[in-house]
Order: sequence, then structure tokens, then C-alpha cells
Amino acid sequence: MNSIPEKRLASPGRMPSDIDGDVPIRTCRNCGRCQYEDEMRRIKPYHDYGDGYDFVCQQCVVDVASEEELGMTLNDYAAEAHEANLKWWHDPKTGERIERNRGEQMMLIVSEIAEAMEGARKDLMDDKLPHRKMEEVEMADAVIRILDYCGGHGLDLEGAYREKMAFNAQRADHKAEHRLADGGKKF
Repeated sequence: MNSIPEKRLASPGRMPSDIDGDVPIRTCRNCGRCQYEDEMRRIKPYHDYGDGYDFVCQQCVVDVASEEELGMTLNDYAAEAHEANLKWWHDPKTGERIERNRGEQMMLIVSEIAEAMEGARKDLMDDKLPHRKMEEVEMADAVIRILDYCGGHGLDLEGAYREKMAFNAQRADHKAEHRLADGGKKF
């Protein structure tokens, strides 16, 4: 049996003998803790020496990994959200794909934002994730619905986002002097 120091076994229920299988152990770039590769996120390395990827444990991924490091675009997130929500795109009786009503889907996005507003207005904690504010959970729901919508309808969210950010950076009506003028955008 292979011997691994106890601190390296960050995964409950997995024993050192498990490494005899096909899952290698990797070291988290951020905290140094070792875990099985299938429980870590693969990210681009600090420096590309042609040796592949670095790994970050799930506890550290939020702290250290940007979307660029993770190699995911908004379209990748859209595909991920759509894949997770395919059950809403298929008839539950027949399993056949259904044509979703775009207006209905957009209003479901609006409903999530309305729920976020209610959470912010009343300073509520979420009922499903009680350690989080309702506002942030409902905003996450809105993002998930937007991503699912874009993934399901084949929209290029990444391209539109990049182009719109560049356009907005140059808009005259977004500059302070224009906003302060009569008839300027106040919010």
C-alpha cells in the first residue's frame, strides 16, 4: 500500500490505496494541499513552460482562478448552464426537445431580478442557501437563466459582451459631462 501523509488526504472517504487507480494526485498551486486530480480545477499556469496546466483545489479556485486562467468564456459558461438545464428543454413525458418560448424565458430572468430586489429591500438571507444573502443567490439565478437562454438559443454571449464593453467605454452619453447636462442620463 502506498503511503501518503495524512494532510494530503483532503478528500473524505478516499484512501491512499485509491491512488493505485487511474486518478493522479496533484498539488494545489495556491494552498499546497494535495488532492486527487478529478477533485481539482485545471488552470493555466503562471508561466507557460510548455508543461501543461497547474491545479487548484475547489476551496481555492474562487480566490485564485480568473476566467482566463480557467480557460472558460461566457459561451463556455452558457454551454455549462444549458447542459445543466436540459430537463427544461425536453418534454418530461416523451423526452423530445421542445421549442422554448423566448418571451417566457426572458420574463423568468426578470422574475429572478425582482426576487433579488426583494431580498435586498428586506435584507433577507436566502431560504435555500441560508449562509448567503437572498440578493446574491437570486442574481446568480438570473445569470444562470441568462446563460441557459444564450446556450439554448446559440447566442454568442462572449462576442457580444466584448464588443458591447468596448462600445460602452467610448459612449459620449456615459461620460460625466454628458450625464450632468440637461437631459443627460442620471442613472
